[in-house]
Parts: sequence; C-alpha cells; structure tokens
Amino acid sequence: MTEDTAQCTVCGREIRQLTATRRNRMCAPCHRIAARPPEERFADEVFDTIEATIKPFTGYKKALQKLQALPRGFSLCFAYHYVHADILNGGISQLYSNSTWSLILEAENAASTAGQKDVATLLREIVYYFHKNGRSKHKLSIPENYFSGLPANWNRSLESLDDKYFALEGSANSVILNLCRDHQHLFSVA
Repeated sequence: MTEDTAQCTVCGREIRQLTATRRNRMCAPCHRIAARPPEERFADEVFDTIEATIKPFTGYKKALQKLQALPRGFSLCFAYHYVHADILNGGISQLYSNSTWSLILEAENAASTAGQKDVATLLREIVYYFHKNGRSKHKLSIPENYFSGLPANWNRSLESLDDKYFALEGSANSVILNLCRDHQHLFSVA
C-alpha cells in the first residue's frame, strides 16, 4: 500500500485515498451496500439464510418444509419471492404449470402479513380461478371458508387476473421489503 492508498474498512481492498475520504473509508461497492436501506440489507441476510437452509435444493415443497424449522418470516419470503417471480416471468399460467404453484397459499399469507391486502386478495382469487374450474391442486390445503370473502358472482378470466397483478406490481414488489422492515419479529426465535 502506498501513501496515496488506503484499505476499505469493510472488505480490506486497497482503494485510493480520495475514495476513502469521500466514502467513509469504504470502497465504492461496500459503500453502495452500506447506503442501501436497512430493510434491503436485512432481506439479503434473510435470503442468505434461506439458501443455506434449503441446500441441497430438491424442490419447492421440500425447501418449504426445511424452512418450517426457522421462524415464520423465512418461509413467507421464500414462497412469495418464487410465486412473484414466476408471475412476472410468464404470468399466472406459468406459475400454475410450475412446481412453484405449491407455494401460492404461503405467498398469499406473506402478502397479507406485509399489509398488501390487494395483492393477497388477488393471490386468493388466482387460487379460486383454478379451484372453480376444477383444476385445483390445493383442495386438501385450503381452509373451509378460504373463499368466503370473494363475491358470490365472481367470474374473472385468467387474462384479467394477469392484468390486475401487473397493475399491482408496485405493491407486489414491496411485499418482501415490508416484511423485512415492519415485521422483523417474524425472523427471530421468540
């Protein structure tokens, strides 16, 4: 290390003195991470724990079972992340066709817990769409009055459900960060 350089206090990387002065003695990547909101950094830690817990990955159902050993927030984030990603990637029909469909009931719980009631209701409507059309894969998992909050004349198409989900994308994107910011008690052992 020369006089014109310093070490990043986080990772130890050699950096220019000017950078150290401007960035609180951190390299640019470490400074960027430190400047992120606390809930984003916490979400990264949550997903690091999830990845470590579900290794080796053998399927979504088994991963969810492994996560049951951790506080509830981990399974909520895991389920919601994969359901949300599948819908954004290929729509509801892709979600239904993939093994991530097994996570939708837990994803609906995640949205509800995070205070995103519109997203939670829409996820319930998605489950109802397939249930109503005789294609439910969750008959044994659905509580008795699960659909009681939906209107009696409910009749939406898969396309309209897709459109509504994308219209709620901002709210849908915030579910995990809301859990990590407002519900940290769900990630600790009581």
